[in-house]
Amino acid sequence: MRLFFILIIFILNFQSWIIADDASEFEIEGMSLRSSLLDHLSKKEINKIDKVFTYRNKDVYQIVITNDILKLDTYDFLQLDLKTNDSDYKIPLIAGVIEYEKKIEQCKLKKEQIVQDIMSEFPTLERNDTDKPHPFDKTNDSIVYQSFFFLKSGDVIGIECEDWSKDLEKKFNYTDRLKVTLVSSEHNYWLVNKAHN
Repeated sequence: MRLFFILIIFILNFQSWIIADDASEFEIEGMSLRSSLLDHLSKKEINKIDKVFTYRNKDVYQIVITNDILKLDTYDFLQLDLKTNDSDYKIPLIAGVIEYEKKIEQCKLKKEQIVQDIMSEFPTLERNDTDKPHPFDKTNDSIVYQSFFFLKSGDVIGIECEDWSKDLEKKFNYTDRLKVTLVSSEHNYWLVNKAHN
């Protein structure tokens, strides 16, 4: 029942994106690119969330928003990138994550359903697929199955399933997961050219 409900929400969300030229018109849990996290949480609430520096370049950090921080309707948690010195807390990247513990095949089916929904609503968008070892796992035992769509603005929609190795599941308590990500064109440029400098 929960999967059916999630699928309906995805379809309704994607149907509202028909005329979108950039990903700022899309929303994940009511949040959109380039909007302020302050529209959802106070500075005090934001500052209580642990900052994780996942990039070598410390200009950007990542936070995780769970249901105990903000009520989430569709996703198990959100991942957001934020700029270190941005007091407006503008969102350049947002990802909604649904966990599929030991159910990677179900995750891949859901991913493909979402991809097909996007393609039916945006027939001119080019789909780019890649299955590769997850860059976080140096053993190459974890696999990420990715589909990307690039909008006219240069913004990116990514849909992926992360299939973590048994070692990382045990070591970090990771679970296989579906991730729907919106990335601004500016942030995508930063990720490609500066994040790991």
